[in-house]
Amino acid sequence: TATPDVDVRCALTTNPSVPIADLEQLTTDLIQNATRISTETLVAVAKSQETIPVVLEKMAFGPKRTDSYGRSLAGTVAVNPSTPSGVLEVLSTDPERGVRRCVASNPSTPSSVLEVLSTDLEPSVRRCVASNPSAPGHVLALLARDTDENVRFDIAQNQLTPACVLTLLAVDPATRVRCCVARNYSTPVSMVESLAADPDPDVRRAIAHNSLTP
Repeated sequence: TATPDVDVRCALTTNPSVPIADLEQLTTDLIQNATRISTETLVAVAKSQETIPVVLEKMAFGPKRTDSYGRSLAGTVAVNPSTPSGVLEVLSTDPERGVRRCVASNPSTPSSVLEVLSTDLEPSVRRCVASNPSAPGHVLALLARDTDENVRFDIAQNQLTPACVLTLLAVDPATRVRCCVARNYSTPVSMVESLAADPDPDVRRAIAHNSLTP
């Protein structure tokens, strides 16, 4: 922990064997020297599920940094399942849609936050909620009526979408949405039988491909 290499000291924050007293000092060290730490090291720390919550919080609200692809460090923290729910709630209101997308796709994001994000004006954020395995059924039911076809498509693909929601999407006007319902292993048998008579051959083909079709 006394090495002069700030990247090494930063990387230590992801090691669960480091004593808590040292971690607290390393966290302070990380924030004070954030501009000297390489982007690669910061991203690795932000991604690691071993990184302690206080470090993730400091990184989320510390100096703005982006990776080599221009992605925000806050977004990397937002997609980490170990990020505290309070931090995710704050990041869900970030003006940068990329950060909100990351929060919306995080399986650790609280249901209440996902519910708010399901009404986000940015369709790509709503799509992330639709694909989130932790999205509650009532939120998916709301998104099943979304005006954006891509949102409904992602719900139809989600293997954890409740049967009652898939039943709604089985009569969706978009063929590719109905195709996803036809391929979804969670679709009730009664709906599979109905879709087998769908006028569009692509939907019938999807039913034929589904290994759970009776």
